[in-house]
Amino acid sequence: PQVVIQKTKIGEELVSVSAPVLNKDGKIEKVISVTRDYSTQMKISKMIAELGESVNFEDFRQEEETDRIVTCNDTMFEIKTLIKMVAPTKATVLINGETGTGKELIAKYICSLSDRKNQPFIKVNCGTISHSIVESELFGYEEGSFTGASKGGKKGLIEAANGGTLFLDEVSELPIEQQVKLLHVLQEKMLIRVGGTEAINLDVRIIAASNRDLEEQVALGNFREDLYYRLNVIPIVIPPLRDRKEDSPLLSKHFFKRFCSIYNTQMHISNEAISALEKYTWPGN
Repeated sequence: PQVVIQKTKIGEELVSVSAPVLNKDGKIEKVISVTRDYSTQMKISKMIAELGESVNFEDFRQEEETDRIVTCNDTMFEIKTLIKMVAPTKATVLINGETGTGKELIAKYICSLSDRKNQPFIKVNCGTISHSIVESELFGYEEGSFTGASKGGKKGLIEAANGGTLFLDEVSELPIEQQVKLLHVLQEKMLIRVGGTEAINLDVRIIAASNRDLEEQVALGNFREDLYYRLNVIPIVIPPLRDRKEDSPLLSKHFFKRFCSIYNTQMHISNEAISALEKYTWPGN
């Protein structure tokens, strides 16, 4: 009998491929069916389409040293695929994940694959700047705008990132008053220094990160809803290490090799040690 391989499309996201297995008499003994879920690829494609910008996939060819994400986890591979698609665009990215999952590493990886890789990458940890000076630090100020202002004024961190990338780490810690001004910067692509009157045009790629659920913070009234949607254009959620057990051996060997080099020593890590690390829950990542 003729052997037929059947390919079936189930909706837009699932594809099933089936093939019969014959016995020695040529009769069908069983049928093997493999179904693949393309929902992630569909979501990525829809995100790119909504950007309304052309993506040059030839730009994906990058030097190996730009890729510092050590992983064999499926979710992390999907994240890397998404990054390679959105990096050449100007789309705002919101990275969410627990402390220690590598949000800054992801932000730098996005920058390294973009056309801004040779431009400034300015990191701002919104949780470490005192609320009393956060406005002047972010937006800068003019000479004489307040007591103690430096002569000649000062360029703010947002302006310092002009032409490059601004990484707003722990953006959930930004005071509500400054959230309003940041929203204005995102909408108008310009800012006015504290005590100034002249508008400064900006060309800045914004990447924000938070270890808190911003949607939950919006519901609690701690974060502006309009700013949340401005930042959440391309969402990236990094899984914690306890959900990436298969990465433990890779990461263990990676860091072990690095520290052997730093301390100029020759050592090896045992399989028993790696097995123990795989079983660990990694609180704090």
